[in-house]
Amino acid sequence: MHDLASGLSIIPDELWHLLHLAIWCCAVRNLLSDYTWVNRWLRRVCLALMLWLGSTVLLVVIILNVHSQMGWTL
Repeated sequence: MHDLASGLSIIPDELWHLLHLAIWCCAVRNLLSDYTWVNRWLRRVCLALMLWLGSTVLLVVIILNVHSQMGWTL
């Protein structure tokens, strides 16, 4: 768990802001579920943000984990 926490601390603030934006998009989408065109648009934005952020964070954590196992420093 320590490796994961140290890996997450190096993720830029911009990615965390985008993650918060994606969470807010999902929350607003749930509130506006009666309006189908808004719901459809927000669902696509939310899904795209979550997929992009999830893959980016996972890639950063994997790279940092490999670096630490190989004894390399950034």
